[in-house]
Amino acid sequence: MTAAPNNLDDVLSALEAEIVEERICPLTSRRLAATLDFSVPDTMDGDEVLPLTHWLYCLPIVAHAGLDHNGHPVRGRNLPDLPFFKRMFAGSDVQFIAPLRAGARVRRTGTVTSILPKQGRSGAFYLVNVRQEYTGEEGPLIIDDQKIVYRKEVSHSASTGAAPQKELPAAEWSKTYLPDERMLFRYSALLFSAHRIHFDREFTLAEGYPALVVHGQLVATCLAQLAVQSAGKPLKSFSYRSTSPLFEKRPFQACGRLNGEGAELWALDDAGGLSIRASAEFRKDAS
Repeated sequence: MTAAPNNLDDVLSALEAEIVEERICPLTSRRLAATLDFSVPDTMDGDEVLPLTHWLYCLPIVAHAGLDHNGHPVRGRNLPDLPFFKRMFAGSDVQFIAPLRAGARVRRTGTVTSILPKQGRSGAFYLVNVRQEYTGEEGPLIIDDQKIVYRKEVSHSASTGAAPQKELPAAEWSKTYLPDERMLFRYSALLFSAHRIHFDREFTLAEGYPALVVHGQLVATCLAQLAVQSAGKPLKSFSYRSTSPLFEKRPFQACGRLNGEGAELWALDDAGGLSIRASAEFRKDAS
């Protein structure tokens, strides 16, 4: 295990920005819709892609030799090499500055902006903020502050339940999903992700989980699509935080309601426990 760093500022300053350019292919947005059974028109060149589809573009190209045993990219160049090995995508704060349209040429610049030691219900962890900036030929498109948690190697047998929660409001919209290994495998492929807890059942059980883990980003995408489709408006911003994992072959419910100029959103597990909480703000125009 990597020793604890003496100075996190030194760790931060040693990291390189990650820059990837790509043409926004409409087929990726259509494949996402097929994977999650979204009833939407096919995305064509010039159309705005589905909400949060930016996660599927400008992806890092990591060689097989550059992967850790768990399927994550080896740390140290673009992400900090911290003493806690387990790494989880815990949430995002996304600003939609201009529409991301199929056919456009886009550059993503990823930069680690902070590394904070924290203490939570399951012990000590590091919270790493990675700012992802997507820029088109005419300027900024999306700014996404991603929250990545580094935790110790611990058993999940006692920590996979939903977090304690306050009473939730009544949902105005809801949709039930039943994720299975096919859905998780296809979403991992869209992400070009080899994180084994989403498709390798033997590895996942050895990690202490009861079944394959549903991607937090997949659930967040379902919530964002619920908001956009129910309100009939595109997103200006979207934020979410994961509080507990969801698992394959167990239904989850995407829920939401209008809240001022935006929406309050949440995902419930098969026992009614809170898994993800999110908020959205809508654009006033539909350009």
